[in-house]
Amino acid sequence: MPKKMILGLSTLFISIATMMATFAATLVIVLRGEASWVYIPVSVLASIPVLLFGLLQLPLFINILTSTYGRGIFHKKRVVLAPLTGISYG
Repeated sequence: MPKKMILGLSTLFISIATMMATFAATLVIVLRGEASWVYIPVSVLASIPVLLFGLLQLPLFINILTSTYGRGIFHKKRVVLAPLTGISYG
């Protein structure tokens, strides 16, 4: 199940990136230098939802990757914050 989710999220990221590249190429072809000032505002406004999607879904993708292919729950090292040696209790 997690492998299918990883495959689905990665293909979704790739398809959105190619969709944005296609949108930019279409914008250049349609406008052909007539209104060159339009390129930047339209590209920025169109990329805001894509960037928000990427920023919101990337932590989920990383979490799925690390839980699937990372170290297991039984092999984690314990972090000792303060060693007990040298402490006297009265």
